[in-house]
Amino acid sequence: MNKFQMVNKKLKKIKDENNYKFSITGVGGVTVPEDYFEYEKAGADAVMSATGAMWNPYLAQEIKERMSNAMNIIENWSHNSSLNSTS
Repeated sequence: MNKFQMVNKKLKKIKDENNYKFSITGVGGVTVPEDYFEYEKAGADAVMSATGAMWNPYLAQEIKERMSNAMNIIENWSHNSSLNSTS
């Protein structure tokens, strides 16, 4: 976790503890999809990449594909779980 992600995590804690209504945008050091997901885990509502997207113009597409793959796994697991619970 980089220093920016640590700040996001602290902001998320303050936001939750005080029931504040603001959005947290993760910025800084997003060069690979894993960086995006680390920001998300740290509590970011949105994640922004500038330099990372400049060096890898497919970064957003790679993140989207990883998100889509994860959603498919969850949907399949959920579907299979519901089939097993009705047997």
